[in-house]
Amino acid sequence: MTIFTVAERPTFTAPVEFSIPGNADDGAPEIHKVVIEFTRLKRSELLAFVQKETQNIVDDVKPLVVGWRNILDDQGQPVPFTFENRDRLFEITQVPNAVLSAFLSHCREAVRKN
Repeated sequence: MTIFTVAERPTFTAPVEFSIPGNADDGAPEIHKVVIEFTRLKRSELLAFVQKETQNIVDDVKPLVVGWRNILDDQGQPVPFTFENRDRLFEITQVPNAVLSAFLSHCREAVRKN
């Protein structure tokens, strides 16, 4: 049995998968799988988040990202999580929607289990 601890601002991790156009001879996209650490929103915050009408998904999702794993530089070295590096990651066109989808999927799963 897992012990439940009430914490004001805990986090959770979720796998995020996205594809970007690649340079393979067959034109296949590059599939990338990373693990993102998110801020866990309180129920009222989550409801406000999903009901919010927005024109800029990046501004809404970016503050929820507080860490990551499996993100490497071109030398194969881990990229440390910083707000600057997070902003660079979110400049990749396919990332914001993939991150949002993973966040919402895990929030729905948590609600379904409770």
